[in-house]
Amino acid sequence: MRIFDRNQGEKARAHLEISRSERLKEATEAQVFSDVDSAYATLMSTVTLLHPYKSKYLDQASRVRDTIAFSYQRGQAPLTDYLDAQRDYRSVKTNYLNLVDRI
Repeated sequence: MRIFDRNQGEKARAHLEISRSERLKEATEAQVFSDVDSAYATLMSTVTLLHPYKSKYLDQASRVRDTIAFSYQRGQAPLTDYLDAQRDYRSVKTNYLNLVDRI
């Protein structure tokens, strides 16, 4: 067995660099898993928020707007009610589209 090797320092430095690279790889993998978990949680949250819009809110806002428009055209509702119904419908539709864009 050799007592002195001229490459001892280089071997030690290479070993340290290998262990450093392994730690960086493990940290990067952990960050990727964290990012994927976070994205999945965001997606599921958005889908949960989107469900009532598809099943209830859009239809309801549309029916209210159409009912008020029908009443307004026949002189039974004031212009402010018609404009409020139109604004509410647009707000619901915008919220729905913003949720769809997040997916």
